[in-house]
Amino acid sequence: KDAPIQDWVKLAVNRARATGTPIVFWLDKNRAHDAELITKVNTYLPKHNTEGLEIHIMSPIEATKFSLVRIKDGLDTISVTGNVLR
Repeated sequence: KDAPIQDWVKLAVNRARATGTPIVFWLDKNRAHDAELITKVNTYLPKHNTEGLEIHIMSPIEATKFSLVRIKDGLDTISVTGNVLR
């Protein structure tokens, strides 16, 4: 049952590695489903080489602010949303 989540984390890490761009998991610890996903993301991230990567888990509000600052500075950000997993 966790295979799609594991693949989602793997794809995010691979994209960050390929581009050197920070990734942001848009997950809110105060939402039950998102809290479960955060636990799983934190379980599966160590199974990948994340050395040198910038990885964040942020609520949608925090992620929006973070992304907008980077956009203003002309920088890219990879948004890792969990909508496909619901």
